[in-house]
Amino acid sequence: MRNSNDGEITGGDFNNNVQNHGTVSGGVFNNYVYNYGTVTGGEFNGWIHNYGEFTGGTITGVVYDGEGAFYEDCVFGADASVNDQFTVKIYRDVTVDGEQVNTGENCINYKDDVLDTLQTYVKEGYILMRLVDGTLTRVTEDGQFGLRGNDFTAVAEGAAWHLSGDTLYIIGRTELESSVAWLNFNNIVITETGTITNTGPMPQLSGNVTVREGGTIEGGVFVDAGLYNFGIISGGSFDHCPVVSGSGTFNGGTYNGTISGSRA
Repeated sequence: MRNSNDGEITGGDFNNNVQNHGTVSGGVFNNYVYNYGTVTGGEFNGWIHNYGEFTGGTITGVVYDGEGAFYEDCVFGADASVNDQFTVKIYRDVTVDGEQVNTGENCINYKDDVLDTLQTYVKEGYILMRLVDGTLTRVTEDGQFGLRGNDFTAVAEGAAWHLSGDTLYIIGRTELESSVAWLNFNNIVITETGTITNTGPMPQLSGNVTVREGGTIEGGVFVDAGLYNFGIISGGSFDHCPVVSGSGTFNGGTYNGTISGSRA
C-alpha cells in the first residue's frame, strides 16, 4: 500500500507493507513500513525503514534502517530493537531526580554515554542510578541511554536505601531503623543489591513489598503489605499480607497468605 504526499492514515490494521509519503497519525502496522513522510502516531509492530521523521507513535518492532530521526514523543516497547544499520538520531526524554535535562539544544540520543552526558548533575560522593521497571540499578562506566528507562537519580555512595516518590528502594545490606518511619513511603523495593536484615517490626505500609531478582529478605515483621518475591526470602514474618506471589524462592519465614512460586 502507498500513501501519497497529500494522503493521511488515521487508523486501520495493516498486515502488508506500507509506503508512506504523507502523514500517519494512527493505525496498527504489522509488517514493513517505509516512511518518507511524517509519522505522528500509530503502533508499529514490524520493521521500520525511516527516511522521513517519526515525531510520535508506539514502536514494538525493529528500527531497521533509514536517514530519518525519531523524536522524544516516540514510545518504544519492551521488545523494540534497533538494527546496527540504523545510525541516525533517536532522541530520548531524560530526567535526573525528576528534572528534565534534554531541553532545547541538549537533546540526548539513544546510546549516548550516560556518565559523560550527566556528569554535571552528580556531585562528589554520589553515584548515578537508573530507575527502570520498578527498580534502581547503578549506571556503569560504559552505560548508555536506552530506548526506554531513562530516569536517573543521584544517590550517596555507600547508602543502603534511597527514597524516590512513595517508594523506599533497598540498595545495600541494611537493618531498617525506626528513623525511616517518619519518611513518607508506601512501598518497599529490595533491589538486586539489597538485603533487609531486620529482626523486629517494619514500618507500616499501605502498598507492597517487592523483592527483585538478586534481592533478599532475611528478617523483619511485615503486616498488611502485599509481597511480591522474585528474589530470595529466607526469614521474616508476614502477617495478614493479602498477597504473597512471584517467581522467587522461599526457604524460610512465616506466612499468613497464599504463596505462588517455589519454596525450597
